[in-house]
Amino acid sequence: MKVMHLCTGYPISFNGGITNYVRSLAEEQVKMGMEVCVVSSPNEENDKYEFRSIDYKDFYLRPFSLRSKKGYIAYKKIEKIIKNEKPDLIHIHMILDVDRRLHRILKKYNIKYIVSLHDYSYLCPRIQMYRDGKVCSKVGNNCSACATPIEQTFLLNKICRVLKIDTSRGKKKSPQFLKIYENNKVLLENAEILLPVSNRVKEIYQKSNIHNKYEVLHIGNITADKFRKYTKRKRKTTDKIKILMLGNFSKIKGGQEFLKLANTLNSEKYEFYFLGRCTKEEEQQMKENNVINRGSYKQVDLPKLLKEYDFGCVLSIWEDNGPQVVMELLNNNVPVIGTLMGGIPDFVEDGKNGFLYNPYSKKSFDELVKKIKKISIDEIEKMKSSIKPTTTPQEHFNDINRIYNSLLK
Repeated sequence: MKVMHLCTGYPISFNGGITNYVRSLAEEQVKMGMEVCVVSSPNEENDKYEFRSIDYKDFYLRPFSLRSKKGYIAYKKIEKIIKNEKPDLIHIHMILDVDRRLHRILKKYNIKYIVSLHDYSYLCPRIQMYRDGKVCSKVGNNCSACATPIEQTFLLNKICRVLKIDTSRGKKKSPQFLKIYENNKVLLENAEILLPVSNRVKEIYQKSNIHNKYEVLHIGNITADKFRKYTKRKRKTTDKIKILMLGNFSKIKGGQEFLKLANTLNSEKYEFYFLGRCTKEEEQQMKENNVINRGSYKQVDLPKLLKEYDFGCVLSIWEDNGPQVVMELLNNNVPVIGTLMGGIPDFVEDGKNGFLYNPYSKKSFDELVKKIKKISIDEIEKMKSSIKPTTTPQEHFNDINRIYNSLLK
């Protein structure tokens, strides 16, 4: 079986969610005896892999650009790669700088393909389905007025950013957004199957009128391999409840929600910590709100680092597709305080392995605070001991292999 993975926009060596996943999946498939190649941006690290790495990059079509994603040279480049390789199956993950008419090439060469829906990039050029402090639940007519001309012009946008000029000035007009969506709709609906990483991702694609067969596949996280059932500790009732935010402190990831929670639970009973990446401004906000910043971390160190915490917070205010941080916390026996956004509710059961609330509802937030104030140290220990591991990488690879085999019988 010859498999091609399309993962363009970053080098496959890049330390990011999708690239890390594709890299480990491709390595595992080679061990299974498959012939595997990965199409990605040129690998600057010159790392060696078991799979073949094929370089793809286009000067005009750039990742995260709000242009129309249409270019003759880009179209021909990806066509040449597919034509020369002649794969049995193409697995599409990320096509940030591929011509939007990719579906024509796949139809022309009659190649079977599947698409993993890791994010919302096929629906939204902004990827996050979030704009001006509001969450977008589906593609609609408002998408045609989402960006200004400056934002959609690569050179002007770059100059404005260097000069610190607000690129959102001017009348919003972006009809190309819907044209990108219309081409991606054809791509997605002609796929053999769509594999969303969470139920909410599936729901948003379905609401956006993408009709096809779906199968939700939660990404395997390596921390699940090292999961050990928690043994309850004897603790004093006077012990402080330590609440941690892990990952990124940006607003969209819930930094402001965490500060709100810290201020609301402002008593000697609680301590608030942050572990991850933040800006200087965010670091100052933590100091002003009695949040202890523990700095950045490496995933390999998490089992040791997370032992002391009672809750881990994942407070995204956008439809966070399938946050790996939730898995990392649970697989290290840390109950999760999470928002009812994106893939978070797929893993967190309110009252069992954590708490959930709606970040856009004051009533829901107040109810969350009551639950945290009410819970005892002994109940937290009981909650920790009831946590179950998330999907392992091997379990996920087995599911992918099952799908491949069913398509290529």
